[in-house]
Amino acid sequence: TSSNQVDSFEEEASRADSLAEMMAAESEAAIARLEAIDNYNAVIADLEGDGGAWNGGLVEELTSLGTLLQQQGSHEEAIKVFDRAIHINRINLGLHTVEQVSAIESKIQSYLALDQWQDADLTFEYLYYIQRRAYGTRDPRLIPVLNSIAEWNLRAFHLGHGEALGMRLNNALMFWNAAAIMVKTHFGPQDERFVTYLRGIANSSYLLSRNPEMMADLGRPQFRNEMEINRVHLGQPSSYESKGFASGAQALTEILRYEIEKRDDVLALADAFTNLADWYLLFGRRRAAEETRARREASREGGARGRRVAVGEREAAGERGGGGGGG
Repeated sequence: TSSNQVDSFEEEASRADSLAEMMAAESEAAIARLEAIDNYNAVIADLEGDGGAWNGGLVEELTSLGTLLQQQGSHEEAIKVFDRAIHINRINLGLHTVEQVSAIESKIQSYLALDQWQDADLTFEYLYYIQRRAYGTRDPRLIPVLNSIAEWNLRAFHLGHGEALGMRLNNALMFWNAAAIMVKTHFGPQDERFVTYLRGIANSSYLLSRNPEMMADLGRPQFRNEMEINRVHLGQPSSYESKGFASGAQALTEILRYEIEKRDDVLALADAFTNLADWYLLFGRRRAAEETRARREASREGGARGRRVAVGEREAAGERGGGGGGG
């Protein structure tokens, strides 16, 4: 009908106006960034004139300039600028100074944007190395980089980057496990990051267990040596290794414990029960799955009995699990 056509034309006109406004805003932002880039280049030139090419005051300006270049999509140029900031930091503060961390992290983002996976891989290793060298293996300041490396290894697995994809998953699991232990130790199991890292452990464990050929590869000497080196660097016990089912079960059990002790989100608690039950089903543990679901239903009754049932599930699941996130 004519009224419907009018409505359709009005909707299209509205969408066109919105698109035009968005493009205008983006154009203005891009112009503003170009002006800011020119300003930073001028400031950098002045600093070089006053203090030379290795003037420590250049680092902050170069880092800001690199960030603006990233926002413009000029990642190759941004990498060069970040490299210069890193080099000046090393000259002024030492080869392994942690003051270069911010520029290194930004450099990694540009490598990822350019799909330069190998360069990103090597830079992640260096990022972890300088922080581990500065802080040791058990300092909570390592938590962000442990999580970043775990996320990168999982992403690399999905990208198919690297000769041994099983090691990618195992590395993700180990780094998330180290991060979870560190959060639990320094900030307590009620810290929300703890659950985030446990979910990462469960996800990595699932992917490993569903790729048995990758699990088998982990037993080869060269990979076992690499796993041992990572274990030492991460300060993990000698008995730690990926156990597929058990690693995931323990991680999901810890999440259930978190929700039981939190006691303020009924839906999240039900989800924790369901995820653990589903995990048992995935691995053919039907009896354990049925018991977990029965405890979930009983926990919904609330009150003292519900809490007793939840605690019972926590203890029973702990006996069935093993490895991963528990410390």
